[in-house]
Amino acid sequence: MEKPPGVNNFNAFLLGSSLFDLPQKDNDSFKHLFNGTSKDLIFKVETDLERCQQLWEEFSFKQSVFDLWNLRLAFYNAYQFQPYFLTLSLKEEVLAILPLCYNDEESQYVWFGGNWPEDNKFFTKNNQVIPLLLNLIPGKTTLDCIEPQLGITDQSIFKPDSEKYVLEIDSFGSLDDFLLTLKKKKRYNLKRDLKKIGELKPEFVYDNFNHLEDLFRLNMASFDHMVLVENHSTLSSLKKQEAFRQMIKLAGEYQIRMISIIIGGEIASVDFAVIYKDNYYCFNGGCNTAKFSGLGTVANLKLIEDAINLSKKRMDFLQIVQDEKALSWKLSWKFKPLPLFKFVKK
Repeated sequence: MEKPPGVNNFNAFLLGSSLFDLPQKDNDSFKHLFNGTSKDLIFKVETDLERCQQLWEEFSFKQSVFDLWNLRLAFYNAYQFQPYFLTLSLKEEVLAILPLCYNDEESQYVWFGGNWPEDNKFFTKNNQVIPLLLNLIPGKTTLDCIEPQLGITDQSIFKPDSEKYVLEIDSFGSLDDFLLTLKKKKRYNLKRDLKKIGELKPEFVYDNFNHLEDLFRLNMASFDHMVLVENHSTLSSLKKQEAFRQMIKLAGEYQIRMISIIIGGEIASVDFAVIYKDNYYCFNGGCNTAKFSGLGTVANLKLIEDAINLSKKRMDFLQIVQDEKALSWKLSWKFKPLPLFKFVKK
């Protein structure tokens, strides 16, 4: 595991460093915030995984599945990026932490868990210290998918990120209730696909985790025609595949939901979702739409129907990054965009 630049260059900080030893500009800012008591403020970098977990559990909101340590740990186990938690303490009390890791593939600091986890939040008891902590990150940084936080993300150092999309389903008692919210033409087209696939007598299988490898295969096959490498499936990464295996292994506080569609004995579609509290997160899927036209529509409707049947209140279809096709269908299905922010340091 490669040590991040901060560990090599700021070894004194690993032992705890008085903020009087920081650059004058940052030191003065902290003095102003804490009425001249900056000698009691300690900036520290934690890289021990067990200590990082303790800090995470202390500060985590536990509102989203991405707030759960085990969900983040799944990505850590897959990628093995060095944890790098910046902490600010007043005497013995930790006031704020920036839970980061060092992505040695891109040579930059990112949220702990890497670039995939969303619903990122700042863990702090004082919003004013966050810009100062961000300034202390010792290298290139990209922190994306940040949830709006009053008093933090409304500052100029944060820029708008690509939106994520959710579907509020708490008022639906059935899939038909959802379909009735759509425009007549859209509703007709979706029912047409349901009828067409229904005539093939599909079998719906739930929670067969042995189908995970089929999800990878189907997902990657759908991107085979793409010429540019950056347009290939994200699941072509062996580390990303391992993260999904780890999510299954570490489930408990959250649950994994997989839905497979089998047509004529062939696994034609597999979807991977995560359930936490009243939320149903659609992480990824693979579908043989080249052979079975309309199957993608049916797979997505099956996810919605499943979430409704499980009495969930919201479906989270995660962030869309520069994908006009995905954006178009989600808007036409009445999904609601939610704003996100990002912080970039070059």
